[in-house]
Amino acid sequence: MKPSSSNSLDSGAMMTADDAITSAVVGRYLPPDELGAFSDAQIDKMLSEASAVPVDVAGLMAGIDQGGGSGLPSGRDLDPGTPVWQALAKWATVAALLIALGVVIVKLPSVPSSPSKTSKDVPHTEWQMDFPPPVFVGTPPVSVPGLTDPLGNPIAEQPPRMTLRLPADARSNVALGKRVSASDALPMEGELGDITDGVRSSEAIVTLDSGMQWVQLDLDARHEIYGIALWHDYSTPTVYFDVVVEISDDPDFEEGVLTVFNNSRDGVPSENIGKGSDLPYLETNYGCVLETSGVKGRYVRLYSNGCSQDIVNRYTEVEIYRRLAQ
Repeated sequence: MKPSSSNSLDSGAMMTADDAITSAVVGRYLPPDELGAFSDAQIDKMLSEASAVPVDVAGLMAGIDQGGGSGLPSGRDLDPGTPVWQALAKWATVAALLIALGVVIVKLPSVPSSPSKTSKDVPHTEWQMDFPPPVFVGTPPVSVPGLTDPLGNPIAEQPPRMTLRLPADARSNVALGKRVSASDALPMEGELGDITDGVRSSEAIVTLDSGMQWVQLDLDARHEIYGIALWHDYSTPTVYFDVVVEISDDPDFEEGVLTVFNNSRDGVPSENIGKGSDLPYLETNYGCVLETSGVKGRYVRLYSNGCSQDIVNRYTEVEIYRRLAQ
């Protein structure tokens, strides 16, 4: 009887090697806890289906001759005395197993990712804003009930909004220091950057030309906007006309435009602005505070069309309270 070589594999060793290969492949391509989601019958069925896939024997043999390199057993793992058909069978088994494991991985149910919190999931609380002091005599610090016009007709009571309902992490003014552009690139007074410099003094005025004008803030990123505070010139009791506030992700405000305030009586067709339903208001130190409930956008544009004092447009400050959009 021809003695076997010292490194040849008997049947028991061959089975041990096959088990080691299977274990290594399973551990690499499919964690045991995921494999356990399938019954033995299901795995056997998938292996049976995979065995029908043609195997590139020449390629497998070339892999053996080159010593492997793909993470599978190389030619050094086979006994030189092992018959070629056993080697081919071994490689075919490994190839079929890999194909079957690919099928298993594809069929595994995907684990849904945890959804990020939306604005509706975040608790909203009342937040008391602070305001600059009044600057003209007669500015009512609070709403005065029973107001009438000079003819004695009642005037609807419209107290200024002094609080915002928003999440606790949305109370910072993202507009501070942000870039401002305008339909009038060269203001008659002040600089456009003064509109977001954090100074709400009645003396910090930016004056734009007459007619329908706008200023636009670039917030640098998309945000969930919960509140906007706007001050024109409140040094005298003034009403500004065609006050419109819009939010969009489009810097040209041609697409995806959402209007959050519009008190234009007749609309402004040249700016694609229709008639609004909001009421005119008297400029005071309370400005115009808008609650916007988490509207998402990067750009905010504010229009006006002169005022009751003269034909120009003035701005003191714009503040925007937001969270970074999820």
